Amino acid sequence: MLVEDDPGIRSLVVRGLTEEGFDVIAEASATELLRRLADTQAHAVIVDIGLPDADGRDLDQAIRARGNGVPVIFLTARDAVPDFLSGFEAGGDDYLVKPFVLAELVARVRSLVRRGGTDLSIEHDALRLDPTTHSASCGATTST
Repeated sequence: MLVEDDPGIRSLVVRGLTEEGFDVIAEASATELLRRLADTQAHAVIVDIGLPDADGRDLDQAIRARGNGVPVIFLTARDAVPDFLSGFEAGGDDYLVKPFVLAELVARVRSLVRRGGTDLSIEHDALRLDPTTHSASCGATTST
């Protein structure tokens, strides 16, 4: 899941993560993200701190207060050390400053998803595709 109020950045992140095999639900406000998160199990959440209806750190605390331990990555223009520290204090798992390299964001999402034990692989009959390890298997045969 992604909450980002800038439509250009939101579109870029959605397109980039989708191209890397992720299903992405994107919202422009904290209110909408919380509503969607109540009905959807997310593997990771990317949060902008400067949202129109809430501070992203408050959003992270609201997610945690609901008992949801989903990994949270802050994606923000705020680059001062106190901002980093307050993001981690709020419960964030990672912090990436804008402007950012999309490949780095993808790598960080993959890392958090792996640590969370989430299996993103897709299976159909004997075929299994794993976007995290970039491998495919058919029966007992595996290819990377």
